Amino acid sequence: MINHKYKFIGILFLSFFLIGWTKLSTSLPNNSGDLYIDRNNSPTSDEGYEFWVIQDFYIEDEFNDISTKSLVKYDCTNNAQKIILFSNYKTHMAEGKPRHIFALDKPQWFYPKNDSQASNILKEVCSFAVEK
Repeated sequence: MINHKYKFIGILFLSFFLIGWTKLSTSLPNNSGDLYIDRNNSPTSDEGYEFWVIQDFYIEDEFNDISTKSLVKYDCTNNAQKIILFSNYKTHMAEGKPRHIFALDKPQWFYPKNDSQASNILKEVCSFAVEK
């Protein structure tokens, strides 16, 4: 008979890999870090898909931040994106309490140029949105 304690631990361990952040194949500019999206918590609206995005840097910036977490809306039909809010963290993977949170009053759509890094990220995120 399986001990319920170990069964519970096994379920938690498995859920860690099934739920949470997915690393994108596109990295940050100049290979300065990695990008992750939360594929499991992404609401849709008339304007497109919203994803939580983490930028996890290899080295700290001038404010000693090592990661950011943003809520980004992606319009896959018109190849556009806009940042709704973002926060800075002194820990990897945006864990713990944010150093600062920025909520944009009137976020504007940004249309990345074809074959730019931002365009590649948009295409990759939209491929996840289509899978949903």
